[in-house]
Amino acid sequence: MLFQHHTTAKRRLLMSASTARRTKQLESILTELGYCREVLVKLRRSVLSFRRLLGLLQERVKDEALLKSLALFEHELASIAEAQVDMASGASFMLDGAVGYITILRARPSTS
Repeated sequence: MLFQHHTTAKRRLLMSASTARRTKQLESILTELGYCREVLVKLRRSVLSFRRLLGLLQERVKDEALLKSLALFEHELASIAEAQVDMASGASFMLDGAVGYITILRARPSTS
């Protein structure tokens, strides 16, 4: 929705001709991005909390089987953390794109 690469040329022309329509679309995009960023922050905090807990457990546990399971869980948490960083980067890119587009819209002379 933000970059309009998936729409037809006619639809892109219609959106660029209607500043009010594009503004409404950008508001919707920013609202969705805000929600996604909130979820990603909660995910990051949860992973950090689980990793702290795992560290404490690994220091105290003597059972080798349980230690192996905790190591596997740590590996899974690391994968989730890596995916979260990737998604957060994508969300930041889209946010920057939306802000840039809004700046362009504001600088464009009004046709109304």
